[in-house]
Amino acid sequence: LTGSGKFILDPGEGKTNTMSSANTSFTGEAVIASGTVKMGDATSFGPLGRASYIRVKGGATLDANHEMAVSAEYGVRKNQVILEEGAVFTSSTAHSDEKMSAFQTLQLAGNAEVVADVVPVRIGLHLNYWASWLELGEYTLTKTGDNEFFVSQTTITGSGLFDIQEGSVRIINGYNGSSS
Repeated sequence: LTGSGKFILDPGEGKTNTMSSANTSFTGEAVIASGTVKMGDATSFGPLGRASYIRVKGGATLDANHEMAVSAEYGVRKNQVILEEGAVFTSSTAHSDEKMSAFQTLQLAGNAEVVADVVPVRIGLHLNYWASWLELGEYTLTKTGDNEFFVSQTTITGSGLFDIQEGSVRIINGYNGSSS
C-alpha cells in the first residue's frame, strides 16, 4: 500500500479484513465502507500506522487492535479517525499503558459508538505525554461494553454528548497520571 489519494476498504457486511504490515508509504485517506477492518500492526495504514485519516462509514467498524511505538510531536495533531453516522470504533487487543493507541484524534461526523466489550479502547499516543482530541461536534458518542474508554491528555470540543451505556470513561490529564 503506497502513495496518497483515497483507499477504499470494503470487506462486506459481517466480514473482517486484517490489514497487513509494512504499508509504510501510504499517506492518503483510508475509507472503511463496510464490515470490519482490523489493524494488523503498527504499519497497517502507512507511516507509523496511520493514513492522513481513516473515515469509517455507517455500519462499518475500525478495530484498532494494536499498540504503537510512535514518533510524534507534542501538540501536533496526527492519526485522525472520523466516525460517520452509525460507525463503530473498537479494539480486540489490549494496549500497554505506555504506548496507548495508534490514533490521536477521534472526530464524529454523525452519532457513533465506541465498543469496549473485549478490552479497553484507547485514544492518545502516550499515557502521560502525547495529547489527543475528541471532537464530538453536535453528535452523540455512545460507549458500550464493560471495559473502559480511555483517553489521554484530551481536548474535547463541540456540544455533543457522551452516552455511557456500560463500563466507564477515563480521561487522563497531566503528567502525573491523574484521571477524571
